[in-house]
Amino acid sequence: MKKIFIVMFSLSLLSISVFCEGKPKSVQKLTVNEKVYGLSKLWAEIRYNFVYWDQLPINYDSLYNGTLQHILNSDDDYTYYRELQRFAVSMNDGHTDILLPSEFYNTYSHSIPLRTKLIEDRVFVRDVRNDTLTQKGIVRGLEILKINNIDVHSYAEKELYPFIASSTEQWRKMIAFNSQLTREFIDEPVMITFKDSSGRIFDETISRRMTEKYTPLTAYKGGMFDSFINHPKFVASLDYLDEKLKDYFYFEELDGNTAYLRISSFMGGED
Repeated sequence: MKKIFIVMFSLSLLSISVFCEGKPKSVQKLTVNEKVYGLSKLWAEIRYNFVYWDQLPINYDSLYNGTLQHILNSDDDYTYYRELQRFAVSMNDGHTDILLPSEFYNTYSHSIPLRTKLIEDRVFVRDVRNDTLTQKGIVRGLEILKINNIDVHSYAEKELYPFIASSTEQWRKMIAFNSQLTREFIDEPVMITFKDSSGRIFDETISRRMTEKYTPLTAYKGGMFDSFINHPKFVASLDYLDEKLKDYFYFEELDGNTAYLRISSFMGGED
């Protein structure tokens, strides 16, 4: 049985150009021929390898034609790759996906220094990683109601779901609310509407350039995952492990000539 994980790391070397007003466009280095070739290659690979081809609830050729028109009208490389993501997401399969080049994650998918978690269909702050935010009253346990004045679930539906490859609703929500919720262009601050345990509702605008005092990704730098540690799916997997990442290797000598060894993850560095 064949199933593919399609990765389009780059069709050429990419760089970012920042403009003065609004969200900047990336430099367009890909030619029209390269864009068409990239989409056609993706179309062909899915058609040949996708295991549930006979169960697709879409007209695959029409999807290709519509996406082709979008990429021909795109005038920067980042927009092009996002259209490839939309195309792959239409397969409704978590293993058929497009990974953006790392330059785009560093610039267009940058998170603020807090982490969120979906609990019983409500979104909460689960970790705050900047003392300035803590001093402003942003602490673990606050509920998040809105992102940029948009209901948090409506925001995910519009801005996140179209780019999350998944075969199940629970995985799509886990990626959206536990990993991608505050990710966007690094120079574009995000306004979040919070609600505390007393029922008080307040807004706070947070810069995506704020530094983090702790990140579980630190343990993974320099290891075999270093090339894609910024990808939201990888970040979501790490966040899913939560506190155990802080001490994924533990050894203790117990009484009775017995030793206790706990390895909570085999993905950390070279140890």
